[in-house]
Amino acid sequence: MRIKNCKVMQQIITYERESEIKENDHMGTNLQPFPKLRFLELENLPELMNFSYFSSELETTSQGMCSQGNLDIHIPFFSCQASFPNLELELDNLPKLKEIWHHQLPFGSFNNLQILQVYNCPCLLNLIPSHLIQRLENLKEIDINDCEVLEHVFAFDLQGLDRNVGILPKLETLRLGELPRLRYIICDENKNDSMRCLFSHPYAHGFSKPQTSIHPRLYGGRRRGGTCQYSYRRYNVSFPNLETLSLINLLKLKRIWHHQLSPRSFYNLQILEVCNCTCSDLLNLIPSHLIQRFNNLKRIKAYELEVLEHVFDIQGLDINVRILPKLETLELEGLPRLRNIICNGDKNESMKCLFSSPALEDFQNLKCLSIKRCAKEDDDEGHISIPMKDVVLFNEKVSFQNLKEVDVCDCKVLECVFDHRGLNRDVGILPKIEILKLEKLPRLRLIICNEDNEDNNDNMRYLLSPSKFKDFHHLKELHIIKCGILFDEKVLVIKSLPKLKEIDVRILSKLKILRLEKLPRLRCIICNEDKNGSERCLLSPSMFKTFLNLEELHTIDCEIEDKRDVYTPTNDVELSNEQVSFLDGVSYEAFESRASTFNKIMDALRDDEINLFGVVGMGGVGKTTLVKQVAQQAKQQHLFTAQLYIDVSWTRDSCTLQQEVISDIQQNIAEIAVELKQRLKQKKILIILDDIWKEIDLEKVGIPCKDDEKECKIVLASRDGDILCKDMGAQICFPVEHLPPEEAWSFFKKTTGDSVEENLQLRPIAIEVVEECKGLPIAIVTIAKALKDETVAVWKNALEQLRSCAPTNIIGVDEKVYSCLEWSYNHLKGDEVKSLFLLCGSLSYGDISMDDLLQYGLGLDLFDRINSLEQARDKLLALVKILKASSLLLNSHEDRHNSVRMHDVVYDVAREIASKDPHPFVVRDDDGLEKWSETDESKSCTFIFLHCKVVHELPQGLVCPDLQYFLLHNNNPSLNIPNTFFEGMKKLKVLDLSDMHFTTLPSSLDSLANLRTLRLDGCELEDIALIGKLKKLEVLSLAGSTVQQLPNEMVQLTNLRLLDLDDCEELEVIPRNILSSLSRLECLSMISSFTKWVVEGESNACLSELNHLSYLTNLSIEIPDAKLLPKDILFENLTSYVILIGDDDRREFRTRRALKLQSVNRSLHLGDGISKLLERSEELEFIELCGTKYVLCPSNRESFLELKHLQVSNSPNIQYIIDSKDQRFLQHGAFPRLESLVLKILDNLRAVWHDPIPIGCFGNLRTLDVHSCPKLKFLLFLSTARGLSQLEEMMIVNCDAMQQIIVYERESEIKEDGHDGTNLQLFPKLRSLKLNCLPQLINFSSKLETTSSTSLSRNARSKDSFFSHKVC
Repeated sequence: MRIKNCKVMQQIITYERESEIKENDHMGTNLQPFPKLRFLELENLPELMNFSYFSSELETTSQGMCSQGNLDIHIPFFSCQASFPNLELELDNLPKLKEIWHHQLPFGSFNNLQILQVYNCPCLLNLIPSHLIQRLENLKEIDINDCEVLEHVFAFDLQGLDRNVGILPKLETLRLGELPRLRYIICDENKNDSMRCLFSHPYAHGFSKPQTSIHPRLYGGRRRGGTCQYSYRRYNVSFPNLETLSLINLLKLKRIWHHQLSPRSFYNLQILEVCNCTCSDLLNLIPSHLIQRFNNLKRIKAYELEVLEHVFDIQGLDINVRILPKLETLELEGLPRLRNIICNGDKNESMKCLFSSPALEDFQNLKCLSIKRCAKEDDDEGHISIPMKDVVLFNEKVSFQNLKEVDVCDCKVLECVFDHRGLNRDVGILPKIEILKLEKLPRLRLIICNEDNEDNNDNMRYLLSPSKFKDFHHLKELHIIKCGILFDEKVLVIKSLPKLKEIDVRILSKLKILRLEKLPRLRCIICNEDKNGSERCLLSPSMFKTFLNLEELHTIDCEIEDKRDVYTPTNDVELSNEQVSFLDGVSYEAFESRASTFNKIMDALRDDEINLFGVVGMGGVGKTTLVKQVAQQAKQQHLFTAQLYIDVSWTRDSCTLQQEVISDIQQNIAEIAVELKQRLKQKKILIILDDIWKEIDLEKVGIPCKDDEKECKIVLASRDGDILCKDMGAQICFPVEHLPPEEAWSFFKKTTGDSVEENLQLRPIAIEVVEECKGLPIAIVTIAKALKDETVAVWKNALEQLRSCAPTNIIGVDEKVYSCLEWSYNHLKGDEVKSLFLLCGSLSYGDISMDDLLQYGLGLDLFDRINSLEQARDKLLALVKILKASSLLLNSHEDRHNSVRMHDVVYDVAREIASKDPHPFVVRDDDGLEKWSETDESKSCTFIFLHCKVVHELPQGLVCPDLQYFLLHNNNPSLNIPNTFFEGMKKLKVLDLSDMHFTTLPSSLDSLANLRTLRLDGCELEDIALIGKLKKLEVLSLAGSTVQQLPNEMVQLTNLRLLDLDDCEELEVIPRNILSSLSRLECLSMISSFTKWVVEGESNACLSELNHLSYLTNLSIEIPDAKLLPKDILFENLTSYVILIGDDDRREFRTRRALKLQSVNRSLHLGDGISKLLERSEELEFIELCGTKYVLCPSNRESFLELKHLQVSNSPNIQYIIDSKDQRFLQHGAFPRLESLVLKILDNLRAVWHDPIPIGCFGNLRTLDVHSCPKLKFLLFLSTARGLSQLEEMMIVNCDAMQQIIVYERESEIKEDGHDGTNLQLFPKLRSLKLNCLPQLINFSSKLETTSSTSLSRNARSKDSFFSHKVC
């Protein structure tokens, strides 16, 4: 529930009568509002007093609540009736909120509250009271901000608490901001002491449960009415699991840590942030007694601490113990009086070195150091002035072996960065430094100070001394901006930094000679103030405007030297990631043995030097699962702006791949590789190419993969490592190994169930079976599913067959994998399911259409003992379910409900099995086809899948006397099939010649006397009269073809059962009597196809011909005008239909029985056929309906019992959806299966229902969508709303007259509703409520009469609460 910006709202739920309030006080009620409410957000409600206050004196509390922080009447926000066991709560800008919780809340109230957020509530005095603190055991996050009078966060009454029960045991995050009167975080209600400790707990084990992160953010620590200074932590607070501590704007903070903290206090602290704490006594951040405890501290951030002199105090410590061994980041900013980062106890020592440590071993893990606006030179009273000479950042006592980034800005006394005089020259300086930024250091003379002070023997000024170039071997960025070292320089040399990519030196007006030498990776010089403008080019013309006196420019052995005139043009084309879908595939098993490989791949994704790498492993080892998990992790960590996954089969060429890339990115761009490459380079994108079988020229298809194009990361997955590394140039390949025995056994048990472990007779056999799987996941899961719940004898048989497996020639597939899959195939029960498996293996790689399988299966007589297409479809679904349960088939990549797919290894094994007797399948290319046709294999095969890529004409014929199935996959539209080609295939049953061009069909087709399925999908067709000779044809599909006229010869196809003419947009002529002659036709599909229906007696087809098709059960047609419907048309046998009447172009439906009527006059009789279809439909859509004020008028009491979706639009005559007085609707409950109701642009709709309807009608409704109904004043009667227990989504938009959503229709009903013994809560499953552009809307529901519009308006406005107490 979200309520925002409702400026006069006083309550969410209100009661309107005293009698009802008294009835509600009966505590035996089970009518708690909103029992499933998960999220409540209230924002900017300036008059809101409470959520629900059940008092007849509500009206007395409506004004003058909280102008000075006091309430006239003290009302808790949540009353005693509130429960909300599953809530997440956010309260924002509620100025009248004083107390949130009632003192008598029911047991279990807010029990599962995990997130509590309260913002801008200026009257709130405390957050969680004592009586509630131990109930909130699941609270994880608290965020409180801008509550002006809040004095306590938690209030404790020790006498009322159970000391054995932890306080907020799961609290992970606590954020407090802008609380100027905060006295305590935890308040002991029995103590009277003045505030000395902000965070103290009455007993130590509070807040010490397994919380992981508490973030106290405290703003505005100045108390009103007192000047007491305090410490943040008291000795009886421990927080052993605290990870993050943030102290911000605590103006009175004198010290942070108590000197008597317990030994493990803050032991796990990882992040410390202290900002804007200006008390004059806060002189150091971490004292000496505590610093050696912080072994886990990783980040310190200290900002705007005006008097801080030291960050760390190490006085009296053992120097042999390392200090802060895990510290990675130290950020210091706005510390004007900083003398030293580390104080060693010498109070008289002047500041010579900002960062010096007693031992070289300290801070060895430090990676990032930032010092800004620190160590100013002002001298204030009571403070030691900072010396003016020889101030350095580091001396010889620190080495920082892992430091990668140093950023020093606005430290005006700093003269040298590194003072290494006296240090052994063999000891490296910052050996891993990558980024060095020095800015606004006016006294800086040297970066490195050596024994001889400067290296200037060659009269050159070096930014880095030549003797120290080796120390900066990894430096990538060098920024020296407004520093004294460069102000007056005339000669500047930068050399021998092999990884330096960027130099930022800004304006050098006096420079005469710039020498860049041995900088092989240098890509950018930034020389003006507009950094963003100049970093697009290597050497821009604007750069030279800043070098007014430059006379010589030397670039020697630099990447930049050959590109000084190269520009990177601005490209305003965005690469969208909104439509790029990542395909999840099968579920991921987090195998521990894969962790190292997984981590290495993630490191490679982060490595700027690697942009192309591979994942290699044999088939079924889990490459796809691994790369998808990597992509998922990269997405969670926001490493890339876009991700793209492409499943690349070995049959795809680069052109197809390019189209796939463009399609997946969902951009309307030309199919040009150069442009595609430029678009990919605009964003940081991850591209995964999976299942690569041959070399792909990435540059050719437009994927940038050169070494200097690091923004595009490409992951390649293949069985063959040579293809990736040698042919495609992968920089590194990560092998995916077999599972170790213990993981294989665990995975096997998880698939078969724990019974295999408990059965002592079965367990040793199972262990041996797993050993035979050789640690390959696909073998394990397949054999495990096949053996699940089988007898010991079956297990033994499986083990013997696995042991005796024969070698296989499948590339990249282990013989054990083949053996497991073959055994699973052999273990399938029945020839039908085995034949379907082999049929799937013979088809093209990728998604497999269920419609294709049905058509092929019918032609091959795959389904035994079936008498109809409906039975065949049901049989197909059952067989597919068996194969899925065995992991031999999978859901499609995009979860298309009408498609399945095969794992690539299963696909290979299926083809290998199918190639053997007694199932000789042949899958081959056209190369050498003529020679192959003379072999014995061609004469014995029964299935041929032919890929035509090269030849332009097939041989004169193939002699395949036993061939039953021939599928031609053609990429060459000019391919010619000789007229004699099919003469040697007398037994052919299935022929698929899709995507061909035929002027006339090959004459040898008439010799296929046994042909039962013919598919010419997507073909360019002219004369197809030859089809009439295929007398046994049962399935004919011309879907998507260019056929313009069906031949008269089709009248001879009296055995035809399925005719698919979908998407035949050029089809305009179907001669009269052709359809009526197809007497055995069961399925006719003509969507986006023929619409030239005529009345009876004309030459073209008429709808009355359908009356002659007594077997017709599945019909999909479009009828442009309802007048073309014969009155006597009968559709009584239809079990599945999509019938569109009118010219609207929406053709997507969710059910198998859908009817759309446009411009239909219901006052005219549509005929019994259509009327019966109306009442049997699962999906109905009416557009421009006229001739009636009701949408649905039943003919009998069984009407509309199957209806699931109803949409009505653009129908000005409609006043009601149904006549609720009609008893035929009400005898068995109206519309028991209706799931969605959509009403749009109904200018005269008065009500959805004419009168109230009984509870139970519309009981399955899940979506209610009402748009642009200007006369609709209310939506539902209360009695109707009570029955909508399944409603999940409600949208009401642009209803100008609507005043209420729910109304009460009778006074008696109002009284009955006040009885709390009922359990009829409203909309318990509502997830989404959208109310938009409803200018007259007063409230959601109110108990008032509907006798007149005047009373509706007057009574509705008498209450200010939008939601009544019954809404849940």
